Amino acid sequence: MAKFDVDSIQEWQSFEHDGVEYDLGHLSSHLLVFKADRQDYEFVVIYGLHCFTKDVSCTNIPYLYEDGRHGQMVCLERYEASKYLV
Repeated sequence: MAKFDVDSIQEWQSFEHDGVEYDLGHLSSHLLVFKADRQDYEFVVIYGLHCFTKDVSCTNIPYLYEDGRHGQMVCLERYEASKYLV
C-alpha cells in the first residue's frame, strides 16, 4: 500500500542475481521535514529507477530491472552509490 499520494514507485522490490540478493529497501519513499523560522515544509522524497540502473555501463550486471513503465540493466556502481542517498 502506498504511503504517499504520488504516482511513483514507493517501495522498490529486492532482486536476486547469481545467488546474490540486492536489497532496495533504502530507496523507499519517505517524508523529509525542513524546519524554517516561520513555517515547516514537508517534502515527499522518492527515488527512481535511474538510482540503480543505467543503459550502458561497464559495471552493469546482466539483470533487467523493470518498474512497469521502463526497464534498464542494473548498474552495480549506481546501486552501491544509492546506499548513500538517504
